[in-house]
Amino acid sequence: MKVAAVIPVYNGMPYIKQTLEALLNQTTPLQEIIVVDDASTDGTLNMLLQIQRESEIPIIIRSHELNKGVSVSRNEGIRCSNSEWILFMDADDVAVPTLLETHIRNLLLRQELTDYRWVLAHSAYQQIDENGKRLEGTHRFRQVGPEEILGYQFIRNHVYLSGTLVEKQAVLDVGGFNVNLAYSEDWDLWLKLARIGGYVYTDDLLFFVRRHASNASSLIRRMVNGEQNVLQQYTLEEIREAIFRRQLPEVKNAVDYAELLFRLNYLNESKLMLEDLLRRNIAMPDAVFMLGNCYLKQGNYAKARDAYESVLKDTPNHGAALNNKAAVDMLLGELAVTRSDLERALELHPGYIDAEHNIKRLGQHGIPLADELRFTSRPLRAQLLRYRG
Repeated sequence: MKVAAVIPVYNGMPYIKQTLEALLNQTTPLQEIIVVDDASTDGTLNMLLQIQRESEIPIIIRSHELNKGVSVSRNEGIRCSNSEWILFMDADDVAVPTLLETHIRNLLLRQELTDYRWVLAHSAYQQIDENGKRLEGTHRFRQVGPEEILGYQFIRNHVYLSGTLVEKQAVLDVGGFNVNLAYSEDWDLWLKLARIGGYVYTDDLLFFVRRHASNASSLIRRMVNGEQNVLQQYTLEEIREAIFRRQLPEVKNAVDYAELLFRLNYLNESKLMLEDLLRRNIAMPDAVFMLGNCYLKQGNYAKARDAYESVLKDTPNHGAALNNKAAVDMLLGELAVTRSDLERALELHPGYIDAEHNIKRLGQHGIPLADELRFTSRPLRAQLLRYRG
């Protein structure tokens, strides 16, 4: 199996050498490494040329005079590769030595066992800081059937771009990365690939994602807008059908679909679904939490707080409910337990951006306006992502 690594880079001097060294030292060698320098100004290109001269594995360097963005750069790298498979890697992330060997072994095993087209391989990963120190927790998913993956991907992106191996022809078949999307362009591609093939997942930790200090709150707002742009390419009927195709209890699929309706601003439809579940005495904490979010968006703060309190009565460690209840209490001027709720949310989820923002606002004078606070729109991941700009 011939594999090319594709790496877009812009001003990558601090980390690109480590990224390339990790790829050059894979236990299963790459066929080629394609680096697209997107008009760097910090000497990255000179460093790449030096590494290229010393490398036994071919390193192809493409250079832009003007910055064109990561999607254009990745598409260019894909097109100029001579390999059947593409390994994506960002210019500051680090692969473990067995990443490629593990992906190839698992793909070949799936291909031997089934006639299905497997177009992507991904794995567990861990975050590191700017100095390479590991951050707490490993981000994991699980293997699901090829008929289920689209539904899972509609709810949340479970595939991180770096360290992911994809079939080149499949990527070309769906048009590559959408260069018109500023955010969520990887998720957009994964959704398209999920319509034509299956994903192979391994629970081994195969790469490290580097996180940097950034204006994360602003970034997340832009990412939310990007998510909506991606989802609006699909009909509600297609989304619903994919979600309910997952081999999960019907009530779980219903709650997840209601949560997605909420994200797409179908507020009344989401609220009616959730209220129907509760009328049938199906009291999942996440359903009650999402109903609280519906009340919140309608400006009914008292009912929203009641919903969050109900969640916390049954699930005291529900971090998103702790944050949202505290934020509602701030709006209502009832601050007795606000700080302790936010501190508890941060204890459970270090780096929880919404709670960090709200606890800073708590230290300021006056009752805040709703748009000065951060509300969490869905239940939290077991391990939070720490976003980079």
